[in-house]
Amino acid sequence: MAIDAKYRFSLDRSSKKTYCPSCRQKRFVSYKDNETGDDVSNHVGRCDREYSCGYHFTPSQYFKEHPEKRTASPMLITDEALISNTVDFLPFDSMDRSVKLHGRCELFSFLRKLFTEDIARQLCLDYFIGSSKDGYTTFWQVDTDAKVRQVKVIRYNPVTGKRNKHAGVFFAGKKIVGDSANLEQCFFGEHLLCLLQNEKKPVALVESEKTAVIASVYYPEFVWLATGGKHGCKWTQHSVCKVLSGKKVILFPDLGAY
Repeated sequence: MAIDAKYRFSLDRSSKKTYCPSCRQKRFVSYKDNETGDDVSNHVGRCDREYSCGYHFTPSQYFKEHPEKRTASPMLITDEALISNTVDFLPFDSMDRSVKLHGRCELFSFLRKLFTEDIARQLCLDYFIGSSKDGYTTFWQVDTDAKVRQVKVIRYNPVTGKRNKHAGVFFAGKKIVGDSANLEQCFFGEHLLCLLQNEKKPVALVESEKTAVIASVYYPEFVWLATGGKHGCKWTQHSVCKVLSGKKVILFPDLGAY
């Protein structure tokens, strides 16, 4: 993807990764100065371990801390809007194929036992829950513009419905569109906010995708969304939570979280 010429800084579009200053894993993408081709600084960038780390230090923050650097060029950033944060999206066809295979995923087996096959099927269609080729559960994140933001892959016990913690959690978005893609998550279930029947409903916000899906059956008077974790999808940032503007929101954090 070509970098917009009007932006002075953007995340490095190459596959180059360095060690993150926060989690120390080699998953750090630097911000580049598009005039010189140099990194802004070795700690200015974003960790692509969005779920477990989430480190993001922007050029705007850097120049606020180092105002003396602004004199290097009249074009130096003074506002967040000058950063190229073009968001990439996943192809709808990839999600569509996965959701059509929802009957193969482990979570569907549990939902079918918990409710009925018809309800389980409808939940998968409503929430865009699909299956990987190995039968793992895929939670597709779709925003209010019907753009596919990310896909989260989780293994479950098909009988108990409990997550297989040994298997971990995997975000497959970059495997689909490439390591250089700039993906930003949204709430799981966010697309449901656009439905006319949900327009006046309060929003119930939980951490787990599975919790949101199950709770939607028992308490349909709410629109149930999930963050994907205490700090999941960076839900406290304005760019993410702005879709909740003007709505009544009730938070249901996990035990010990606030």
